Amino acid sequence: MDFEAINKAQRLVSAELFAARAVLEGWVAEAPPAVQALAGRVLEQSGKKIRPLLTLLTAGACKKISEETVQAAAAVTAVHEASLLHDDVLDGARFRRGTPTLSVQSGNKQAILLGDYFLARAMEAAARQRTHDLWSTLARTVRVMAEGEIEQLALTQTTISDEDVCHRIIYKKTAVLFGACCKLGCASAGASPTQIEALQDAGEQLGIAFQIQDDCLDYTDQACGKPLLQDLGEGKPTLPLLYAFSRANASMQAHIQKVLRCAGTSTPASGSAKLVVRNFVRTCGALQAAQQVARHHAAKARSVFQTLPPSAHRDAICALAQF
Repeated sequence: MDFEAINKAQRLVSAELFAARAVLEGWVAEAPPAVQALAGRVLEQSGKKIRPLLTLLTAGACKKISEETVQAAAAVTAVHEASLLHDDVLDGARFRRGTPTLSVQSGNKQAILLGDYFLARAMEAAARQRTHDLWSTLARTVRVMAEGEIEQLALTQTTISDEDVCHRIIYKKTAVLFGACCKLGCASAGASPTQIEALQDAGEQLGIAFQIQDDCLDYTDQACGKPLLQDLGEGKPTLPLLYAFSRANASMQAHIQKVLRCAGTSTPASGSAKLVVRNFVRTCGALQAAQQVARHHAAKARSVFQTLPPSAHRDAICALAQF
C-alpha cells in the first residue's frame, strides 16, 4: 500500500475524516477527566486512518457519504484503537507509531480499560443508528477479532503453524475489520445487498494483503514506524517465517523454533540470533513468496473495486489496493 495513495485519499475525504474525528472527540469530551486525559493522548497519535478511509471511500464510490457514514467511520476507528491498546498489552509493546505506548506511559490496567471504553462507545453509537447493520457488523467483527487474538496466543512460541492456520488468523485479526469498513460504507450509501457483499469481500482481501505486507516489513529495512523484527521477537509465526521454515534445513528449523520459544521469557533470543533468522527469510525466497501472496489478494480486491462507477473515490480506493 503506497503512502502517496494514502495521502491522496486522505485529502479527498479530508472534511469527512475531520467530521469523524470530531465525533470521537465528542465522545471523549463526555467522559470523566481521567478518561479524557488517556483518550486524548491516544487520539493525538492517530495513524494512517486506513479503516475510516475505507468506510468513507466506499460510501463515496457508491455516490453518498452521509452522517451515518461518518458515524460508522468513527465507530470503526474506535474499534481499531481499542484493538491496538489491547494488543500492546498482550505483546508487551513499548512503542506504537514511534512513541511510547499507553501501557508503558500509564500502565496495563489503564490501557485495557481505555480499550474497553472505546469499544463501548463504538457499540453505543451503533445502537443509535436507524438500521441494525452497524450494530450487528461491529459486534461480529469484535468477536472474530478476539477469537483471532486468542488463537494466535495459543500458537505463539509453541509451533510453526500451517498456511491455512496463518491465513485464518490474518483474516480474524485484520481482514474482518477491513471488510466491515467497506460493508458499512456502502451500506450507509444505500448499496444493494449484492454490492454490499462484494465490497465486504473486497475489503477482506485488501485486509489480508495489508497484514501480509505488514508482516513482511518485520524483515526489511523499510522505514514505516514498525520496529525491525518486532513480530519475531514476540514469537509470532507469520507467513514470511512460515515460508522460510518450509525452506530451511533441520538445523535452521531448530534455530527458528528456539528463537520463537525464547520470546516472552526471561532469556529472550539475542539480537544476533534473530538476525540469523532475518537474513535467512530475506535470502531463501520466503519474503518474496509472501509479498506475492499479498499482491494476489490486493489484485482480487482491486478487481471488485474497479466494478464501481467511475469516480475519484473509486480511483482512490483502487490506488490503496495497489501493492
